[in-house]
Amino acid sequence: LLPDRSPSTRRRASIMRLSSPHRMTLECLPISSQMRCFLQGTPISSVVSSSMVSIRSTAGWLTAASALARKYDGDNPRLIYLPETAFDQEAFLKKVQKMLETTPNLVVCISEGIHDKNGTFVCELAGDIGTDTFGHKMLTGSGKYLENLVKERIGVKVRSIELNVCQRCSSEYLSATDLNESENAGIVGVQAALKGETGKMITFIRNCDFPYELSYETADVNEICNMEKAVPSDWITEDGCDVTEAFIQYARPLIQGKVVLPEENGLPLFAYRK
Repeated sequence: LLPDRSPSTRRRASIMRLSSPHRMTLECLPISSQMRCFLQGTPISSVVSSSMVSIRSTAGWLTAASALARKYDGDNPRLIYLPETAFDQEAFLKKVQKMLETTPNLVVCISEGIHDKNGTFVCELAGDIGTDTFGHKMLTGSGKYLENLVKERIGVKVRSIELNVCQRCSSEYLSATDLNESENAGIVGVQAALKGETGKMITFIRNCDFPYELSYETADVNEICNMEKAVPSDWITEDGCDVTEAFIQYARPLIQGKVVLPEENGLPLFAYRK
């Protein structure tokens, strides 16, 4: 019984295909928080440079969440590319060149699943890629490919960073919202199991954005498993390189609240099973 988030007041039998059973919320906060830490560590200097942050996903939710790290209009990341829209290399290079005129330390966030209008993944341009046990292409290398492309075509200093495992295990960035909703999802799951329900997933139904409110239901796992929920097109800007305010309004409530983790000898204290 795994929770699924729906960005609407009605149930949608599809989910983001992520590694975490808590779906978007668990990873949304680490992405935005890690981006904030990364941006705070970005050197302020006169050297023109670009940082390419790649996030492994074939749907753009996690990459889009990087926008939550912005502190003011015009703050990094200035460009965000999601797999829900076709990626144009030449248009990308023009955007980077233009942004560097006003943002000498430019941060660009991309999903590893970005692809061109023909469906070719950018990471495929760097070489052959493998597949997992489900037959899905193992997408990695897009950031490095674009790093080399920008170096060659624009001639500026570039570094690429892939947020992979760290985006899924950063419990120090856990939000109180996520913790509470995860616990509630477990409660609903147990209650459903005691009623004899099986083969179900817990769905999160967004009832209201302000004030934030949701409810829980169950759905047939066969209608959800191995499916993807794409970022709605109206949550992506027309030029395909940023998210709209509608996405911010959806995602921001999910990262609210701070959880104080128990510690021992200066390290997080986790439960271990021998």
